[in-house]
Order: sequence, then structure tokens, then C-alpha cells
Amino acid sequence: MNRILQPWSEDIVAAFEMTERLGFDFRSTDFLCGVDPLYAGLHSFEEAMGSRSYRSIAHTAFRIHASDKQTTVVLPHVEHWSVVVHELGHVLDERQGYRWLLPAVSDHAKLDRWEAFAEAFQTFVLGDEQPPGWSERYDVLMSWDRSPESIFQ
Repeated sequence: MNRILQPWSEDIVAAFEMTERLGFDFRSTDFLCGVDPLYAGLHSFEEAMGSRSYRSIAHTAFRIHASDKQTTVVLPHVEHWSVVVHELGHVLDERQGYRWLLPAVSDHAKLDRWEAFAEAFQTFVLGDEQPPGWSERYDVLMSWDRSPESIFQ
């Protein structure tokens, strides 16, 4: 279900470029952009963690939850390319069979093992060019017993 409008395309392309330089290919990933995923019929899950709604937050609908059985990155609003990278981390986690339990690199990563994986992937892709205030994330990632390359490749 690829419905990508112009405002989203630049950030998706930037995320693809950042991940492709590390050898990842997410070009076959489906995207749903600019619409309420419940209204579009992609899935029926409304309540996200906390008081947020899947109608309005970036998320990944895994194939077991998507009505068309295709893993789909959902971007109801234009997001920074680093958010797209985070969502692609969920796609990679599914592709790898959810086999890794990773330490949390951020507060958001403490929510569950899926967020821990996606946050770690995002940190890995950004490398040592972390945004202000994120340098400790990279330090945590680099202190793991296993190399990030062995996990994400």
C-alpha cells in the first residue's frame, strides 16, 4: 500500500539513502502517508502506548496486524527522516524474526523490546553524527557486548 505524497518523499528518500550506505535495502517497504490508517482500513488498532492514537503517530503496522498482510510504515504527518529510519528499524526487526533483545539506548527504548530495537537501529544509522543531546545513545550502543554491525547486518 504505497501512498506517498510529495511532502513525505524527501524524508523517505533521505532515510533510504542513510540506510543504503550501510547496505540496507528498504525500497520494497510499503508506506501509507498523510491519512488516518484506521480510516484507510490498514488496521483497526487505535490506542497506542500512553494516551496517543495510532491515527496520528508514526508507526509500523506489521504484516500480522495489517489488513493487506503487508508490513507498512505509517506516517500520518510529515516526519523528519530520522523518524523514518526509526520505523525502518521496526521493519528490519520483523525481517530478522524479532530475534534480538537489546538494551535500551533511550527512554523511549525502555517501553518494550520493539522500541529498543528501533531506537538502537536509528542510533546505529546516525552513527557518530547524533543530534544534540543524543551522544549518550551512541555511547550506550557502542558499549554493548556484541557489535551493532553483527546485530543489524
